[in-house]
Amino acid sequence: MRRSRALAVAASLALAGSTADARAQSKGDDQPEFMREPIVATRRHGFTIGITTAPELVSLHGTPTAYADRSAAYELHVGPSLAPMVSGYLGYALADELSFTVALEPSLYRRDDVKISGTSFEFRIEAFPFTHLGGLWPDVGLVGRAGVGSMRVTRESTGELLASSGGNSVVGLDVIWDAGRLGHFGVGPTLGVTYRWSETYAETDVLLGLRVAFYGGKASAK
Repeated sequence: MRRSRALAVAASLALAGSTADARAQSKGDDQPEFMREPIVATRRHGFTIGITTAPELVSLHGTPTAYADRSAAYELHVGPSLAPMVSGYLGYALADELSFTVALEPSLYRRDDVKISGTSFEFRIEAFPFTHLGGLWPDVGLVGRAGVGSMRVTRESTGELLASSGGNSVVGLDVIWDAGRLGHFGVGPTLGVTYRWSETYAETDVLLGLRVAFYGGKASAK
């Protein structure tokens, strides 16, 4: 009797083990094919550095930061006017679809006797959501930007401060296209808009220019 019970328990344990193994095997077999294969970058991967240069259309208004001068009597309006723009960035491309970078954008231009100068520091996220499509779409991306900066507007002949942002916030959105690819480099046009603001300053920039990007990681070209 005891021997029969022992045999029954052993059989039950063996059956339970084989069932668990079968379930594990089935679970592995049910995994979609795309999840079994490693993700291979074909265009963008690893350390990245780049530069954007463009003419931009600038429109701004502001006052000095001193409380006594924060009134309509001291408010300055400039624009729309064309100005040169250069921005450099560096970061890391996780895959074809996503890169994280930081950017530095100095500003210096003149309109008549008015000089506008400043600097912005921005965090950038580059997303290429169309990598699964054909044609030009794998190289078309969106860039979201957010950061901080400072802007000053002075009268160049006298040095008089006409407007200042103090510390200002910066947000921007760009559409980019790596139209030409040569090894680790991607080159193409960019179209973007930037907005800077503080209690005493507001500026809107619209640009159309050229972006050159370098990706240092290995990518298996298709």
